[in-house]
Amino acid sequence: MENTVEVKSTNNCSTESQCIIAKKVCDICTQRDCLSPIPSENSRLIDSARLCGDKQVRIDQNDSFVFEPGDLLSVPLDVTSVKLAGKFSVSECCIVSIDPLSGCCVTGQQGYWKITVRYKFTYPIKLFRGTTPVQLEEYVGSAYVPVDSILACTTWEKTVILFGGDICKCNDNCVDIAFCNSLYSPCGPYSNEKPFALVQVEACLLQLDFGTPSGTAKPINAIIGLFSIIKTYRIVNMLVETSGDCLVEENPCQEDIDDPCEFFSKLDFPFKDFDPECPLAD
Repeated sequence: MENTVEVKSTNNCSTESQCIIAKKVCDICTQRDCLSPIPSENSRLIDSARLCGDKQVRIDQNDSFVFEPGDLLSVPLDVTSVKLAGKFSVSECCIVSIDPLSGCCVTGQQGYWKITVRYKFTYPIKLFRGTTPVQLEEYVGSAYVPVDSILACTTWEKTVILFGGDICKCNDNCVDIAFCNSLYSPCGPYSNEKPFALVQVEACLLQLDFGTPSGTAKPINAIIGLFSIIKTYRIVNMLVETSGDCLVEENPCQEDIDDPCEFFSKLDFPFKDFDPECPLAD
């Protein structure tokens, strides 16, 4: 049941050159980071898990284990396991800053920029003594209320250096090129000196366990695998060859199907899954 979109050209004769506005990639990098509270040569150091959300939390009905949002979490020494209680997710991916690599017009460094990105990962957790759940509570109103799980989180910032276009102003009397764009926000102006950045992320929770005990408590350690693609780009005018405008052919939307068997009967048979293509050896 593949969804295909048919298009046709309005110009069947020849191609012509047209000016378009495009997002031109200046530079790109791919990153594979293993984030861990345990130092090693293969990992990036992060803090142990913190309390996320907006409510105070108490663990094990023990006033020595009361945490405010943002606090580093810890548990009594006799707690034996911590388990994921829901979906691990990238809850925030924020480009914090885009700054020139060095002072204005330094030879060999013009056009290079430091891109700082902040990631936030959230994951609900449960605690156990053996097979018995440890009581977890949130402070609501004027009393603690039992909850099934608490939301933990980890944040991390990363800075990369990418080429972003060789725009350099050494004269403070010259104003940055400014622009506004009604597609995003009609009120500007925005500086055109800096490039834009695009970040794509995929992450997974590799391990959830306890850290080294300290006194009567031990922290919660989350080890996270992070894949990211970071690009710099600029909005430019480009001259392209085109055959004219394209018109989308009529393609009615699929109606909701309540019967799962009826839906299944409309699926295309996945022949490729049973007989995957293998590249021929040279």
